[in-house]
Amino acid sequence: MGTFPGSRGPDAASVNSELAIQAAVMQLNDPRIYFIPLISGQDGAVITGTGSVTAPKNNGNGDYYISSDGTHPTQLGTDYEAGQFAARIKSIFVNRVY
Repeated sequence: MGTFPGSRGPDAASVNSELAIQAAVMQLNDPRIYFIPLISGQDGAVITGTGSVTAPKNNGNGDYYISSDGTHPTQLGTDYEAGQFAARIKSIFVNRVY
């Protein structure tokens, strides 16, 4: 899995961290290991915007999904992330020939 930016949103530092993790995973060259981006993938960032429940910015879903500490997800955010993670993991195996 990629990085979780909290209320920073998918900023340059978070994207660069995620891309570095992806590069390290790819260097392993193991077809049984998968990297699932949480910011930079084709499906877009899981958490967007720079707000939190106590400091909404009206620029993404962080207003609902990031807790007052600006880092960790709320319960609603955890539920949302779980659904997103499951969908992204499932997408790896859909239409795969074993």
